[in-house]
Amino acid sequence: MRSIDREPHAFELWILKWIFLPIIVCMLLIAFISNSVDRNKCFDVCETKGFADALYVPNNRAGVGKKCICRESKNGSKDIEVQVNW
Repeated sequence: MRSIDREPHAFELWILKWIFLPIIVCMLLIAFISNSVDRNKCFDVCETKGFADALYVPNNRAGVGKKCICRESKNGSKDIEVQVNW
């Protein structure tokens, strides 16, 4: 039985460095990029509908699914919230 306190072999470090770390980095990049793209879509949809501001809630945040809420009409000073389903 091997001890947990032993030094890792060069092959184990190679696997960590060249396989697992790139996979983790790619997954994080995909998550951040998809969130940014969806947020930009939300702002574009609200802008074309005539609203000045938008609130984007990512998937599984605060116990709800993906949401886009358009706020503050450009024409008036009222705070109107309209949920956009896409």
